[in-house]
Amino acid sequence: MTKNELLAGGLERVSQTARRLGINRNTVYTWIQEGKIPYLEIHGIYRVPSRAVTEMLETGLRIGNPK
Repeated sequence: MTKNELLAGGLERVSQTARRLGINRNTVYTWIQEGKIPYLEIHGIYRVPSRAVTEMLETGLRIGNPK
């Protein structure tokens, strides 16, 4: 996915990303520092592309019997 495609879905706050993923805000900041999640920094404030979060949720979704 290109940068333009990633940003086309808009940006969300770290707290919103944490809620959507069901994790702590500090975990999102850690993932940002570790390069595990794309982000945009605007005047020292981090924003996460909504499409990246949606993709993470879809990729992590498991359907069927666990192995």
